[in-house]
Amino acid sequence: MAVLNDAAPKCAICGQPVEIDVSKTDSNGAAVHENCYVAKVGARKKQKENPKVHQDTNDSGPRP
Repeated sequence: MAVLNDAAPKCAICGQPVEIDVSKTDSNGAAVHENCYVAKVGARKKQKENPKVHQDTNDSGPRP
């Protein structure tokens, strides 16, 4: 692991320094850790597959 200094780019997801020689880029070209990117994309995919259904908790059911 390389020593990171203040000039190292920060991960666009977690904000921690990213080693340039092992960094990845997101769809905007920003430096990211591979693990951060995989977790973010996985979470986004899971959210699309299982969207939360908004239910009004004040609704008491059908009205006459």
